[in-house]
Amino acid sequence: MILSKMNNRGTKIRTYISHWRNLGYDNEKRLKHAPTIARDNLKLLENCCIWLIPVIAFIMIVRCAYWGISVANILPFMLLIVEFLVMIILVREDVLLKRGIIKKNRILTRTVIFTLYLVTLYYDVVRLPEERNVLLCVFLVTYGTVFDIYPENNLKIAIGMFLLTGILEYNLESYPVFRYNMLNNVIAILIGCFVSWNKVKNKMEVLVREEYKKELQEKESQISIMMSQVQPHFLYNTLSTIRILCGIDVKKAQDSLLNFTEYIRENLDVLGSTEMIPVTQELGHVKRYVNLEQMRYGEKLQVEYDVQDVEFLIPPLTIQPVMENAIKYGAGDKRGGGTVKLMIRKEGHMNVIVVEDDGNGIDASSIEEIPLKDDGRTHIGLKNVKERVEKMADGKLDFYSRKGCGTIVTIYIPDEKD
Repeated sequence: MILSKMNNRGTKIRTYISHWRNLGYDNEKRLKHAPTIARDNLKLLENCCIWLIPVIAFIMIVRCAYWGISVANILPFMLLIVEFLVMIILVREDVLLKRGIIKKNRILTRTVIFTLYLVTLYYDVVRLPEERNVLLCVFLVTYGTVFDIYPENNLKIAIGMFLLTGILEYNLESYPVFRYNMLNNVIAILIGCFVSWNKVKNKMEVLVREEYKKELQEKESQISIMMSQVQPHFLYNTLSTIRILCGIDVKKAQDSLLNFTEYIRENLDVLGSTEMIPVTQELGHVKRYVNLEQMRYGEKLQVEYDVQDVEFLIPPLTIQPVMENAIKYGAGDKRGGGTVKLMIRKEGHMNVIVVEDDGNGIDASSIEEIPLKDDGRTHIGLKNVKERVEKMADGKLDFYSRKGCGTIVTIYIPDEKD
């Protein structure tokens, strides 16, 4: 019974510690957002160093004006200025990144904190041992509130500074002053740790909220893409054509029905997909769609393929919506029919996908200039593709169309190593 109660209490204590350590979230989310917090902290560190340089220079000038020019009044401040300049350079340059952004942030932040602590310790404890260490207490409260340090790291730093301060004050100060200063240090550390924990927790809440919104937007984007590919008129036209084929060519009707089911299945699979796919897989999806449309348009729709490069990955449903746009609003909308060309080639470190049609065209040089059709899909479909190419592949999409000449859509996908 006693052992059971002790185990329960131990479990609760571990839960509280985990909650404190992970800022109220699970460890997975903490680790996921740690690089973002570290990157923001490095930017904050750079701004602090930029701000501190003129402040320290001003203090040095004032001390020299009042107490005269001496090594004690110049050297410590010059060393601080040099250190802060080095820190600014290290933050801006890709130094220490082999160890990771989190370790780089930890090394540089702790270096600056420890340096400022030593300076504060020297002027507040060594130079004035019998005075109350107000400057040191202010530092212990503020350093954790300025920098985004995780709770356990902040506590380790605070304990280390507290012990070093205690040893130094014990040997330099009288007992009443020592006792008073150490009590002040404990209070300052507790306040600093509490404020720091809440500050970083609030930042975590913002990051988690932004992540949730981004996931919702991606889901909505995936659903809108899927719905844009499976419109009622397309289902009706395709199924009507297959029904007619059943009375003319049963084998062709069976092949068309199989093609149609695979097309629908791949569209549905996109709903749960956040990964890039081989371009060959997307080409298979494109050809299934084109076969279904050629079944309806017949000889009015000609499609030409010039594929020279297939060794790269693309976001799912990248080429097919562009081909649909070229067929529905380009070649398929042209009196007497038209031709759609799909070209894939390599240009340096770029994989280039070009979809060109000789349809009626419009006067537009970007997606934003495309006038919306009655169903509103032309702009939305291409815009979704553009956003996915930019976010998932770090690529870009160019649109160019002229009335009476046709439309060209070019997609650039950089090599994965870039």
